[in-house]
Amino acid sequence: MLMKATYKTALSGIISALCIVLMFLTAIIPVGTFAFPALAGILLVILVIECGLRWALCGYVCVSILSFLLVTDKEAALYFTGFLGFYPI
Repeated sequence: MLMKATYKTALSGIISALCIVLMFLTAIIPVGTFAFPALAGILLVILVIECGLRWALCGYVCVSILSFLLVTDKEAALYFTGFLGFYPI
């Protein structure tokens, strides 16, 4: 079934926003430095299933850039960008 680009864009934006929220939680809950980036990466699997690999990679790049710019825990952003975000895709 072919989906419209608006649906894919909206789903990608919502999933990316949820990933950024999880990345923000690493600053609040210090134990989540490993857990929250992994959960954010697992959310990207939804994009692979629903929209395809290209949209999931775009979401991954978006979350990686925004996590380095916005999240205070740079170590968690590095974990997400280096391994935990790309591996589930």
